[in-house]
Amino acid sequence: MKISVVIPAHNEEGFVGKAVKSVNRQEFSRDDFEIIVVADNCSDNTALEAKQAGADSVISVKKGCAAGARNAGAKIAKGKLLVFLDADCIMEKNFLKILWNDFKKEKFDFAGINVESEAKNRYQKSYLIERYHFESSKNARKLKDPQFVDENIIISCAFIFRKSFFKKIGGYNESIFYWEDWDITKRSYKAGGKGLWWNPNLRVKHIEPSTWREVWMHGKTKGYAKAIAYKKNPSFNDLIKALIPLTVFIYIPLGIFRTIRDIYSGFSPIDSLFSNFIVIPTKGIAGSIGFINELAKKGGDL
Repeated sequence: MKISVVIPAHNEEGFVGKAVKSVNRQEFSRDDFEIIVVADNCSDNTALEAKQAGADSVISVKKGCAAGARNAGAKIAKGKLLVFLDADCIMEKNFLKILWNDFKKEKFDFAGINVESEAKNRYQKSYLIERYHFESSKNARKLKDPQFVDENIIISCAFIFRKSFFKKIGGYNESIFYWEDWDITKRSYKAGGKGLWWNPNLRVKHIEPSTWREVWMHGKTKGYAKAIAYKKNPSFNDLIKALIPLTVFIYIPLGIFRTIRDIYSGFSPIDSLFSNFIVIPTKGIAGSIGFINELAKKGGDL
């Protein structure tokens, strides 16, 4: 087996099937790759959808974090290369072919790839506006702090490791719930790994939520992840951050400020208003509800 594609998924019904189908459409011999979906603590039809879409293996775990789900998939993987693909991403049809040729030509240990996003409607445009400001804040931070480095960091929604190297560095750190991609990249360099960066022909497309329901479910999933992290390392500050979106009136001053900022940055007033007064509040409130629901389960401490 040449390549194992591992897809971690928590309640990704409606998305995971598209991801699996995009892998099955690859211009690469089907005998040379496998698709493993790791359904992590799912309460929807993620596992069923993955099977129906053509995944070779679907395993259910209760890890509560992407790092743990990825490690679980890697343990049963048979391929020489491990491709970790998020459930809300789809591959270009020549992805595996180009990737295999790159790793065959040179002894790369890990690789970062080019991630693109679509903006077909205002829901998806809202996510692109947020990402724009996030990238701008990173650039500003680099100017203030010379030690802040984000170049050559593996993008978390799709990345690749040679399996032998992945085992050498011990896989993902399951105690990290956010920025686990930064952690494993730093450890990869420290272990002397050789990385392949930004081959423009290696493309993965990120599927942004395109309906109100998808935005709501995306927010709940984020809240779930925050609750899992909180239960393992309780912090009053994190608790307040998770619950404050329920204070609905905060969206008025924040929405006005963000709308002015967005327009100044070149975004249309209508797209900005839709983002700041519909999408962001929906996502925030859903996240708080997801957080509370998870803490209310046995073992929670809310």
